[in-house]
Amino acid sequence: MKNSKAHPPYILQKPLYDNCQLLDSEGTLLSTCNRKKVQWYVDKGLGSVIKENPVTLQLNFSTNYKDQGCPSKVYYCHDKDNICVVCGCSNLLLRKYIVPAEYRKYLGGTSHSSHDILLFCKSCHDELNKYQHELKKSLCTKYKVPINNAETGPKFLPNEDIKKVQQAGKALKKHRSTLPDFRIKEFSDRIKNFYNIEILTDEDIDKASKEIYLETNDHYESHGKQLMDAYKNFNCDDMLASKKFEKLWRQHFLDSMKPKHLPLDWSVDHGFDLVQC
Repeated sequence: MKNSKAHPPYILQKPLYDNCQLLDSEGTLLSTCNRKKVQWYVDKGLGSVIKENPVTLQLNFSTNYKDQGCPSKVYYCHDKDNICVVCGCSNLLLRKYIVPAEYRKYLGGTSHSSHDILLFCKSCHDELNKYQHELKKSLCTKYKVPINNAETGPKFLPNEDIKKVQQAGKALKKHRSTLPDFRIKEFSDRIKNFYNIEILTDEDIDKASKEIYLETNDHYESHGKQLMDAYKNFNCDDMLASKKFEKLWRQHFLDSMKPKHLPLDWSVDHGFDLVQC
């Protein structure tokens, strides 16, 4: 894919899937991976490239990668096409979370799984966004969770005193020559009082101009955490609830978008067999 300034920054500038092969020390295929991961293993002295087409790296140490027969692990061994999973388009692709990122971080060990990160063209990506927002609203209504953080406020709150000091520092640093004398005195006194000093230096002004006035809101709780907590409480078991939550979003994706080009062995039940294993 060509790098073009006309394309938004979130458009992938190179293929997501390189389909290199990663083998254990006994020659068993563990997964496919990208060239960057292959190079990482080589640079760390953890393996060597034994074949160029496809690029194949064999590890030089034993792994504890068990249960290779589980369908969920077989999925990671297949080559994947760099096309939109819905329409098959190969241009201007984006990565998209099937389970939205605001919830993934609360799913435990599966939150970093690549199974639910798929490729979409811009049009299909935007269409899925709309469908996902509808499901989000439905879940918020069902579990009585606000769709935003209105009840707990923003994650960070401004400290007004520090904010005024920062503003004074910036004003003196950038516009001192154009400020009236009374304003220079006002800003200077504000900084001196804040730092409890008698003589104001250029270093003090520079320090004041860089003060960070946003502070953590101790009452803040993200929408994602609120919904996941409510969902898990309703469904009792944490691990099972997380899996059911993933399945809910996957099935919604299938029903709403009807993708025709999903990777081999992509499944709404992905991960359930690993829990059993």
